[in-house]
Amino acid sequence: MSGGVSDARQRDLDLEDALEEIQRGFVPELQADANAVLLKRGERAVAVIPGVTLKEPRSVRTTYGGGAGPSFRIAQGVHFRTGGFAARSESHEEIKVIDSGTLTLTNRRMVFTGGKRTINFPLGKIVGMEPYRDGIAVNRDGKQRTEYYTGLDNVHLTIRVDDRSHVVPLSGMILMCMVQGLINSEE
Repeated sequence: MSGGVSDARQRDLDLEDALEEIQRGFVPELQADANAVLLKRGERAVAVIPGVTLKEPRSVRTTYGGGAGPSFRIAQGVHFRTGGFAARSESHEEIKVIDSGTLTLTNRRMVFTGGKRTINFPLGKIVGMEPYRDGIAVNRDGKQRTEYYTGLDNVHLTIRVDDRSHVVPLSGMILMCMVQGLINSEE
């Protein structure tokens, strides 16, 4: 057995190195589609990601109930019910699909443009992010509900380390590192 690193392990090591570089501010540009966002002076599009789904938590109320007691016929088609009606309501939160569209990351802001909703906020408003394999959850200042952006893995990124290159699907972790790198490079 020769002492080497497997291709999969080398890809993982290279990805770790690339993510560290991205967080330090060396953010690669990822132009997956034509940019639909109007850029402001000094702003540049870093990533344009089509096919992204916006999801948010929503309260869902379910009511259970029923009537009880005998019914008496008074006339044809007219009935009188005695007894009572009892109902009970339960509420819980579910993550619901809000819209689908394009997520654009610039060096200054994040913009989601969908058929029903447009969301636009500066990167400095982000207070927390939770990465997923195919998406990311964003918490931002002035917004109570967490926004979930899924479908990021529709786009692939080529990472290069030394003489090696790997094509990997965009993930929430990569996007989070890109945002962190952009924030760090502005300081």
